[in-house]
Parts: sequence; structure tokens; C-alpha cells
Amino acid sequence: PVARTRWRIAFGSIRVEPVYMVWGQVSAVAARMAVDAGVPVQQVDVLALRRELAANPLADGSTPEVLVDDGDSARVRIAGEWTRRSPEGKFGLTALAHEGSGTGEVRFLPEIARDGMYQVYLYWPRGTALATRVPVVIRHAAGSDTVIVNQREPEALQGGLQPGIASWVELGEYRFRRGEDAYVAVRGLGKDLVYADAVLFVAARGGR
Repeated sequence: PVARTRWRIAFGSIRVEPVYMVWGQVSAVAARMAVDAGVPVQQVDVLALRRELAANPLADGSTPEVLVDDGDSARVRIAGEWTRRSPEGKFGLTALAHEGSGTGEVRFLPEIARDGMYQVYLYWPRGTALATRVPVVIRHAAGSDTVIVNQREPEALQGGLQPGIASWVELGEYRFRRGEDAYVAVRGLGKDLVYADAVLFVAARGGR
């Protein structure tokens, strides 16, 4: 009975449609690679398959999104006193929090694979004690810009996708180049609570 229950739980989590779609795409790409290489699908180079899926996730040649989460130690630089918390509405496992005296900065460093225009989105868990004027610096190909973000009311910025709850909020559209210094920096002011959680870069259509 225990084994049967575990099987049902596992099946219940994988039978939803998005997982089916992912399986279908992976299977199709693997089958094409097997045909091209003239080998059984079991002998397809798994690392090569993963690289292709990462480079072309939509299978249409479009530029993939670039996500940087606070838990990615290779792509996040922390200055000042930030604590790792697990608030409701966080993205991923944790969010970095700055509160109290002093200042600080969390710098998200994207790995830009293709030159072009990108829409930049910021994510944080909402809370009534959050700061209302948080400086967010975007370093891009033409220099840098600072956007003042109201973290207490994320829907106040144009681009808030789900008013009233934590959501991706658009900071603007900027040009980025592969290999150049680029980042999004969330700054703590040493007073109200500030969250630094995740940043997303989405290639703009026709913006190369």
C-alpha cells in the first residue's frame, strides 16, 4: 500500500500538461539527434542534448530568456549585510533581505548569449513593511540607469503582471551585448525592508 501511494503521488505530479509538453519536446529533439548521428536514441549524447535545449528552449531559434536567482552564487554578488530568508511568495528557495542600519547591494549578473534588446524584470515577495523607494541600477550596453521601485506596491510600476501579489515587474527595455559588463543591482537603504530575489531578461521581439 505504501509503494502504491508513492506511485500515485509521483504520477499525479508528472501527469499535468506542461510536463507532457516538455517530455514531447525533449523526445523529439533526442530523436532528431539520433537520426542525424545514425545511432539508437539510447546512445544520444545527453550533454549535447542538454546544451541544445538550453540554447534553443522554444525550438524556434529565438533568444532564450536569462534568469538570475538569488541562490545562484556564481551569478550573484552581495555587498553589505543581507540575510537569506524564505518568505511567502519568494521565487525559488530563498530571497535576500536587507533591513536595519547601513547600506548594501545585491548585484545580479546575467550571462548574455546574444546581443540585442532585452526587457528586464524584477521579482520580489510582497510585504507591508517593504521599502517604497528602492534604487535599482541597470547596467547595459549604453551605460546605466536607475529605476526607483516601490516594493510595497509592485503593481505601481507598469508591467506588474498580477496586481496585489508578488509578480514580475518590468524595469524597462535595454540593449545588452555578449561578454560586456552587465548587471541589475538592488540597493538596500538601511531603513525599511528590501528584498532582492530574482531578475529576468527577455529578448525583445525585433529588437536586435
